[in-house]
Amino acid sequence: MTKPSQDQLNNGFETWVDGSISAAPVYQTFFHATAIEFDEFEPFPHFGTLQAATDRSYHRQSKHRFVEVWLAIKRPWTTYDNSSSNQVSQLAMHAVQEGAIDAHALQRILDRITTDAVKWQGAGSRYSAMKWQLSMRPFADELQAVGYDALCYENAVEDKGSTSFIPFETNQIWWVDSNDPQR
Repeated sequence: MTKPSQDQLNNGFETWVDGSISAAPVYQTFFHATAIEFDEFEPFPHFGTLQAATDRSYHRQSKHRFVEVWLAIKRPWTTYDNSSSNQVSQLAMHAVQEGAIDAHALQRILDRITTDAVKWQGAGSRYSAMKWQLSMRPFADELQAVGYDALCYENAVEDKGSTSFIPFETNQIWWVDSNDPQR
């Protein structure tokens, strides 16, 4: 666990993290493995243990860096690890089965996913790169409407049995080496 610096504390860290999975006194941190350089997360990144991030980079057989963060997640919806398919529609159907959302919400999600797919038809690799974000947004919107702020799942592959999270908003992420949360 990494404790926040005095500058971070002076910039509202305690208020930001209060009641979340990274709250005091533990200040739990999480990790993200990436093969690219960036200074801001795209929507819906995955965070887990350092071992899960290490395992993920090993499976992809490329050089990765590990970004350590705190997460202001207060009410995650717990689901299963669907990394083998990465199909948001399957997650949404599971949310209906578990009573997290209703069938009307599922239909709105599927309609938005279909509309976005039609809009992006012909975009090729640009659509492929954005498919996760485009599919997750309507699902996250429906879960947020009933009070959830992230997905939580037990890893089936990387660091098997550990817990990973997908925050719904990037302002739920505070890089350990930054004085401010991501906006």
